[in-house]
Amino acid sequence: NLIYGEISKIKHKNLLEIFEVAETEFATYVIEEFLDGETLANYIKIHGTFGEEKICKIGIEICNGLENLHACHIIHRDIKPENLFLTAGGIFKLIDFDAARIEKFGSVADTKIMGTPGYAAPEQYGFQQTDERTDIFSLGLTLKKLAGYEDYSGFLTPIFKKCTSFDPDKRYNSAKDLKRAIIRSQRLNKLRKFFVAGIATTGIFFLSFQ
Repeated sequence: NLIYGEISKIKHKNLLEIFEVAETEFATYVIEEFLDGETLANYIKIHGTFGEEKICKIGIEICNGLENLHACHIIHRDIKPENLFLTAGGIFKLIDFDAARIEKFGSVADTKIMGTPGYAAPEQYGFQQTDERTDIFSLGLTLKKLAGYEDYSGFLTPIFKKCTSFDPDKRYNSAKDLKRAIIRSQRLNKLRKFFVAGIATTGIFFLSFQ
């Protein structure tokens, strides 16, 4: 009852490509794209956390992949550093769709609890139905983990807070909304740095004539 067959119809550079799916009564066999690189869980073990600009790039690329997944009403339900992959070509991909499901409109709650403790949204434990905002929750926690988790207090903090609200209605409604928020915050931060640098330069110039 896995949905790899549906996922194989979706082709996007930020999603692991599925080439072939075969099912028997007892198993699902999947032929996937071979990836050269490493998971982000492995990356931070070796290299440490990512900088803010790289976190923005990861967030934007994974949101691009999620937009295509969610457009087909498929929820990943297990976003975490182990399921984000950095290829040798520098592309970030969302992998491992074993917990994925098609969104069931009108249902009160998921019939099967899936997800990873520490990253799974509250609704994955039976509080209500999972939807796009479930993946927003997990992606927010994942990006925060990659940025340093509790040690991080930079300009992405309000975004992480909104992503991980207990109430799904208080999160971003879609991957597109989250992507826009990341891009907007990234631009504002660059402008802030530009003005600070400009003020500092002006001060130095002024003092040089005293």
